[in-house]
Amino acid sequence: MRQIPNQDLATIDTDMLVSAYVNNPYCSLIFAHNTINLGFNRVYNEFNGLRELMNRPDAGEKILAYYEEMNVNDLNQNWSEYEKGNFTFKFIYIEVLLSQPQILNQLSDQQSKRLIGELINKYNVKNDHIAEHSGFGLSYTTYSMAKYLMNKNKLFEAPPPMDNELQHFLDLGVRLKADMAPYILQRANLNLVD
Repeated sequence: MRQIPNQDLATIDTDMLVSAYVNNPYCSLIFAHNTINLGFNRVYNEFNGLRELMNRPDAGEKILAYYEEMNVNDLNQNWSEYEKGNFTFKFIYIEVLLSQPQILNQLSDQQSKRLIGELINKYNVKNDHIAEHSGFGLSYTTYSMAKYLMNKNKLFEAPPPMDNELQHFLDLGVRLKADMAPYILQRANLNLVD
């Protein structure tokens, strides 16, 4: 895996660490495991830049700002399949990062509202253009929304359908059945107006 030289880790700014993480080709190792958590943990254990980023006190705000600048509609139909996939994967890399409790806990209430608003907006655009973004990409946005809601103790205020399956999804990051996504989206929208 491409590493950041140890002598540069302490001095590189947080924005650069976010970019280094998103653009590291080995972030695709997230997909090399059966669960989101195992994949993320592998990248975390192998990439010194991600470990440094997770320890920065401003990581949450910088990752959120990066995510807010990402535009789902920037996907170009003239790109090769590789370029389209790479574009979509960058959203996944950031969404998985934003779902980490260590990052979520850094966000202020205002930043948290911005995050859930961004996740909802990106979910809706991806869902409207599912052929380009796939259910695969949408599932990671759903996962991030669910992890956000769980972190804020807002997910289980109303009894969810199949709550054992939802808990399994949250604990491990395994694939979620499509009929759970509307529940998570509903809870996210309710949290946005709280």
